[in-house]
Amino acid sequence: MKNWELKDTDQLEKESDWNAARDKLYHNWKENPHDLKVFLKLSFLCWYLVVEWDVENTSKVQESDHDDYKELLQELYHYGIIHFKEDAFFNAVFGFMIELFPEHFGEDYDKTKEFG
Repeated sequence: MKNWELKDTDQLEKESDWNAARDKLYHNWKENPHDLKVFLKLSFLCWYLVVEWDVENTSKVQESDHDDYKELLQELYHYGIIHFKEDAFFNAVFGFMIELFPEHFGEDYDKTKEFG
């Protein structure tokens, strides 16, 4: 998976239209849940916004959206553990995200940290 580009959602991210990018990626993922590229782009977007909420330009989203991004990130994590746990890209991306901020991936901090 050398090309991580998804032009329609990449443009939305460049414009800081986070909810539109999330919604489009989510819709694409639900249509094809085994599309690892879309799954990882959506996961990383959620993670990025959760950890950078107070730093990133979130003027186009409401404060209450933070919890929605965090809940979706945890949903994606649990889905990925079931469906992509043998994939190197999944393990690399989620391992990186979890290693830096394991507290955003669920209740079992120690188990999550170990996975990261």
